[in-house]
Amino acid sequence: MTRGFDHPARWRGRLGALAAAAALGLPVAHGCDRSCLTAIAGSYGQALLAHDPGLLPHTANVVFTENNVRLPLGRGLWQTVSATGPRDLVFIDEARAQVGITAQVSEGGRPALLIARLQVVNGKVSELETVVARRETTTYLRPEGWDEAHALLMQELAPGARRPRSALVQVAETYFNRLPDPSRPLPALDADCNRVENGVRTTNNPDPFPGVNPPPLNPAVSRLGCAAQFAAHGLSFVSRVRARRYPLVDVGKGLVLAMVLFDHDGTTAAPDSSARLSAGLPSPYSYAVAEIFKIRDGRIVQIHAFFCLLPYGMPSAWP
Repeated sequence: MTRGFDHPARWRGRLGALAAAAALGLPVAHGCDRSCLTAIAGSYGQALLAHDPGLLPHTANVVFTENNVRLPLGRGLWQTVSATGPRDLVFIDEARAQVGITAQVSEGGRPALLIARLQVVNGKVSELETVVARRETTTYLRPEGWDEAHALLMQELAPGARRPRSALVQVAETYFNRLPDPSRPLPALDADCNRVENGVRTTNNPDPFPGVNPPPLNPAVSRLGCAAQFAAHGLSFVSRVRARRYPLVDVGKGLVLAMVLFDHDGTTAAPDSSARLSAGLPSPYSYAVAEIFKIRDGRIVQIHAFFCLLPYGMPSAWP
């Protein structure tokens, strides 16, 4: 596990790796190797807490989005964040010079979850894509509940167990293919698969919201495993998955970051509505979704998802 948003001094030390790589003339993809990408992740955390995008090395035409809306760098969470931590994750796609970051954040005492994807070119950020899950824009949120996903996500795979990028993406595709279409084959799901959404474990969990009545999720479905939920059509309220992208794959850890949009048309229902994980909303709406898939031996063993509500049918801000 990588920690650090709450330790600016540690990140400042890592920033030296960027200068060292340049000084040594190391051959790195897009001008930024793993040490450089790790340093960029640290500088992003430091800059965000300081509310100062000038502390983040970035290109003059950097593209920045928050929750699928293109904004000038420094707007949105940049202006309101008051704290980060205590835990965050950093995962890296060295071949494409991309780094992903997840973090717990606060905005004046209000908790939220952040996932960020940074594209780096010659040591500078050219793309910064973020999803911020806030209580005001999600159907549920539990920032303190995501710890259990960390250790598994960050485990390195043995060199002989690693699979190529294309094979990992293909596994993730089976998940999105099945979501809106029960006629498609079941996804490649490990028997021990779990899914965590906005900090809430939504599988193998008979009581995801203790003391909350009525709960946002159906306990009869949340108690099921990943494969059993699909078999029971428990996720059938997703009517369409679109704008799929897989910009970051950490082959060493078996991680795929998927950025997608979900549509809920307000009419799609399971054969028995009591079998659905979530009742959804009785009107059309969409979600900006970032999902991290942990894939081991060709099967999904962990899903770590972040999402926020969008107007129905909103176009993707990314090509």
